[in-house]
Amino acid sequence: MTRWNPWRALREREAIRFRLDQLPEGIDGVHGVKGMQRAIIVDRSLHRIERNAVLAHELIHDERGHSPSSHPIEVAKEEERVEREVARRLVPFDELHELVRERASLGESVTVTDIAEVFEVPRSVARRAARMASHPAAQ
Repeated sequence: MTRWNPWRALREREAIRFRLDQLPEGIDGVHGVKGMQRAIIVDRSLHRIERNAVLAHELIHDERGHSPSSHPIEVAKEEERVEREVARRLVPFDELHELVRERASLGESVTVTDIAEVFEVPRSVARRAARMASHPAAQ
């Protein structure tokens, strides 16, 4: 099975205008909707791996019909949902479990760094995927 690729997903969503641009410090990506126009902006200074994860994050907001909320608890809940979905898509759990089985058969464990390198994701995504895969009931 082919892994989900956010760049391919972006190409399939012709209605989204995308651009790389300089964003303010602390903002890696933005998803916006104005009328019928949808746009995603990703900070151009990000490394390829971070850019990939940020695009995935913003595309998932788009899928979910992201509507900005000013309530901090609602914002935090939505961000958590999106981050979990980013981890699921960029680190497919069946592939992660296979990696763990392979390494275990060699008497080795899998670290967050290993996950980040194998799946080419930021450590934050690798950490979340590892936590979700090891505690599936908490998802």
